[in-house]
Amino acid sequence: MKIMKTAFLTVLSFFIMAACIRQCLAQPTGGSLESDVKAAYILNIMKFVDWRDGAEAGGKLKIGVLGSDSVGEVLEKLKNNKIGERILVVEKVEESGIASCGCHLLYIGKSEKDRLDDILKKLKGSSILTVSDLPDFARKGGIAGFAIENDRVKIEININESKRAGLKIGAKLLEVARLIK
Repeated sequence: MKIMKTAFLTVLSFFIMAACIRQCLAQPTGGSLESDVKAAYILNIMKFVDWRDGAEAGGKLKIGVLGSDSVGEVLEKLKNNKIGERILVVEKVEESGIASCGCHLLYIGKSEKDRLDDILKKLKGSSILTVSDLPDFARKGGIAGFAIENDRVKIEININESKRAGLKIGAKLLEVARLIK
């Protein structure tokens, strides 16, 4: 019975995420399909994370974009959308101000590949959800990374780093993600 319940919840989670991605993709952003899908995943990831600052209903959720790549460009075009009852704020941030940017989520662009270790060190102890599509991002100390597998975007979640950041990631997201420890 427990296996059937788990399977049902996994399938349900998949359909919820697919519906949300379809809704985001229905609003053309001008980016590539892969970038649009990754941006949609980021919006959906935010729905399943509780920050220790309590990001309240009716408040704002802030995405910081560090560096540049096509996913960051798509995210910038999605500002003022709503995630639940919260308005999405998207801003470019500089590396020197990332620890105090007030972001809930920091998307780290591909242009920051050579500085990734320094960036992640600066964020230690913060409650910022780090996300990137840099190769092996979650294995290198980021929280949520993207990997392409069989022409599909997969999410990798670093459980230990999310706990260190004080983030509570919902079970529905954890069921569909590849967990890194």
